[in-house]
Amino acid sequence: MRISNITPKLFGRYRTDAPLDLPNSSIVVVYGNNEVGKTTYADLAVTLLSSTYDKDIVKRYGNYQDSLKGSIEISDSAESLTIQFKSATVPKNSGGPVKREGLPTNQLWTKAQAIQSLIIRNIFRVSSHEINNGQVAKDKFDGYGLGDRNGASIRTVLADYESKAKALDRPISDLRSLIRGLERQLSDANKSTKNYEGLLTESSNLDVEIEKTRSDEREQRAIQSQISFCEGAQTVVTTGEKALRALEELESKGQLIPVTFSDVHTRVGQIIDEIGELNVQERKHDLDELVVKLGSKTQAANESLSSLSITRDAFVTNAALISNESRRLLLGRLVETASARSTQMANSKESEIARRQCDLDDAKSELQTAESEWARFTANVSAQQYLINPPAISHAGSSQIGFLLPNWSYGIPVLGLIISLISKQSVGIGFSFVFGILLAFLQFSSSRSLTQSGDETAFDHDRTLIHVAAQRVINAEHGVNTVQQNLDSLNRDEKRRLDEITKFSDLIEKILQEADLHLPIDSDAAAFAAYFEDLKTAVQNCADERECAEQVETLTEILDRLNQSFDKLIEEISGIYASLEMTFNPAFFISTNAACTTLENLQEDFKNQSSLRTQVNAVNELFIGRDDESEVRPLMRMSSVDRREMQTNSESRLRDILAERQDLETRQRDLQIQVNEFETMSRMSSLRSELESVKEQLLESQFNRFQFVLQAKLLRKFATQRAQDLKPELVKNVQDMVLSVAKDWKNIEFLTDSEGKIEHIEVRKSDNSVVTDSQLSSGAQSLLYLAMRVAIMQQEATNSLSIPLLCDDPLIYMDDTRTRLALQMLKEASEGHQIIYFTCKTEIRDLAEEMQIPVIDI
Repeated sequence: MRISNITPKLFGRYRTDAPLDLPNSSIVVVYGNNEVGKTTYADLAVTLLSSTYDKDIVKRYGNYQDSLKGSIEISDSAESLTIQFKSATVPKNSGGPVKREGLPTNQLWTKAQAIQSLIIRNIFRVSSHEINNGQVAKDKFDGYGLGDRNGASIRTVLADYESKAKALDRPISDLRSLIRGLERQLSDANKSTKNYEGLLTESSNLDVEIEKTRSDEREQRAIQSQISFCEGAQTVVTTGEKALRALEELESKGQLIPVTFSDVHTRVGQIIDEIGELNVQERKHDLDELVVKLGSKTQAANESLSSLSITRDAFVTNAALISNESRRLLLGRLVETASARSTQMANSKESEIARRQCDLDDAKSELQTAESEWARFTANVSAQQYLINPPAISHAGSSQIGFLLPNWSYGIPVLGLIISLISKQSVGIGFSFVFGILLAFLQFSSSRSLTQSGDETAFDHDRTLIHVAAQRVINAEHGVNTVQQNLDSLNRDEKRRLDEITKFSDLIEKILQEADLHLPIDSDAAAFAAYFEDLKTAVQNCADERECAEQVETLTEILDRLNQSFDKLIEEISGIYASLEMTFNPAFFISTNAACTTLENLQEDFKNQSSLRTQVNAVNELFIGRDDESEVRPLMRMSSVDRREMQTNSESRLRDILAERQDLETRQRDLQIQVNEFETMSRMSSLRSELESVKEQLLESQFNRFQFVLQAKLLRKFATQRAQDLKPELVKNVQDMVLSVAKDWKNIEFLTDSEGKIEHIEVRKSDNSVVTDSQLSSGAQSLLYLAMRVAIMQQEATNSLSIPLLCDDPLIYMDDTRTRLALQMLKEASEGHQIIYFTCKTEIRDLAEEMQIPVIDI
């Protein structure tokens, strides 16, 4: 059992909402500067775990009606539990039951209920202000060895048993004396009476005679009852005889069903129900309808596949056509590709190419005309060369004399620009640019007449006409080039368009081949959509056909199983017939309806025959419970007249017997009156009654005394055995733990009295000096008494009740060395348990951190 959280939301005079979450560790140190605060967590845990309030806690946390609210979470292996009280108050006195709310019912809670307040306060609640109380520690250690789990000493119970047994000795002696006195009085009363015994003897004789008349009366009444029984049973006998004859007739005809059929009657009824539940005929009718339906579905599927030119095998194995998603993706690819191809086919540029071809022809015609015109002027210089470098005129007869600037003249502005750049003269740089521009303008604007040197046929023409002719040639050539370029561009676009169309066609062909579809490659998107719509119909028809075929197959298998079940049932019926030695006719079980009818008739026949057997048995059952069958059987064989005469004689005899008994009873009453009068006068009746009462009291007292003595003996035997079993182990554990801390100690011995009770504890040190526990220092005492409680905690864990040990600074009286060793001892002893050490000492906190013990600050 391990505590994981303590939350004292409101606990008496202490107020806090701070939860104390404990890690999953066998030992944890809780450090807090507030003494009351840290103690409250331990006191709340004790209160919630206890079944009753503790007086010290009640005193510490307030007066009556102070509020208590809080919770504690505990766990044990796979179980967990939160114990809480939401609205509780401090009781007036200790010992009152702790009131909680919302308690679960599980095994962990049952364990928690077993923890009593004493065992928590005196063993599992160790505080600094009571750790040195040696008497409490020794009494508890001794009581645990000879006590029950809540710490109550067995010796107290033994003393209680012996006291109760001894208290009964005097009442038993007094009762015995009283019995002797009553017996003497009764004897004296008997001796003083002479006729009393005679009256008793006569009364006893009359009792015998009266009993004889009563016996005769019972005999006559029995005779009359037997005669009445015979008269009343006559109908039953007659009916039984008729039933017997009917059964014999059935047996002679071979129609009698054995009585042992009753053993299988229930099973036959179950077989009828099982055959009826098979519904073979209905299933056969359903199968026939499904077969017809399958034929229509197959025809529809064949027609659909025929329209698509796809064989069934190819269609079934083509996963791309069966799956709706694959079919949708396939159609999308085809439609997308066909639409793109249609778009390319619609974008034809053949008309524009034809128009551009006409333009090219016109441009070429213009070029031929321009070149012919140019040839009139010169045959040696091309128009381009002329425009780039027109030739000078060589004869004096020209209308205008041109001039040419020498080539070196262009060096002047260049040279000036270089000099200006070197000398960084901006004016010179500008002048050089202006001079260069002027030279270029003069060169370009000069017009000259063309003179063909060395050509005897050369003619001088007007320079303007020549220039126009040259420009026309250039323009015509440019026009031809432009139109040719446009035409080439259109041809390239048209080629690309045709290539795209071819690519889309190839892609469509590839898609169709992948899907194993035989469709024209030049189909458009509408044709593909229509084909796939038909394909969808074919898929649905094939699916319907397959579903119907599966239903036919399933129903066929079901019918096969049903027929097998039916055959097994018929085989079982045949076995039943054979076991009953009845004739089995297979023709009666050829179908389920025939089998049910046959078995139902069999049951009905057996029911009727059972009724006949019941009527036969009713005759024998008349004598069940009667022990006068030997007397009644002859009466049944008598005639009714003889039985009535016999009944008349019996009634006359009965009247005489009744008269005689009445006379004897009258005499008996008179004698009883005389006896009662005598006993009244002599107090014999009261003496007898009183004597019987006293004897009963004596017997009860003797039994109670015997019970107390026996319980004391058994309890003493148990206590002795428990002490022998637990004490050595407890003492050994204490010694191991203490000597691991007190290195200068050699041995610890627990000295007890004749009853095994601890008187004191002796400590032998390493120098062989011996001191008692009362002579030890406060630190040594706290070590010894703490080890005793830890040993009890470990021993209690062996009883399947591992309870956390709540420590409130029990090590504050020790020196530093022993404090370290004692904390290490607690850490080692906590394995398999849980020790929660509350402290306000920073030394303990630092030491715990150094020893890698989890520390929580509050």
